[in-house]
Amino acid sequence: MQVLKKRADFVKLNRLKQSWITPGIIIQIACREKTPEREEEHSWRVGFTASRKIGNAVQRNFAKRRMRALAYHLLTQMGAKGYDYVLIARPDILTMEFDVLKQDLEKAIVLLHKKYDVK
Repeated sequence: MQVLKKRADFVKLNRLKQSWITPGIIIQIACREKTPEREEEHSWRVGFTASRKIGNAVQRNFAKRRMRALAYHLLTQMGAKGYDYVLIARPDILTMEFDVLKQDLEKAIVLLHKKYDVK
């Protein structure tokens, strides 16, 4: 799993407005520009964001750990090659059951892939 760390990558995904909102998470998706020099374009990348609206540092870290676990469970199977994903925590992520979060995110990924014709 490759992780997005540069601010420019997060800004690009936010600018494209290709997202889906669930009660616990917002997921954004964008296709990367393909260049022959880069090998990593054949895989997907993911980034995680939890703002201060989520709570203190302990709660934000808990939210990010949950999002990493969700990405590991779902994007390893469903992630489209050559695409970037950003998972943004919402306050409900702290209290929702993990299985409910997983079902919501799975449905969001399927709908996003359909909506933006991701193969």
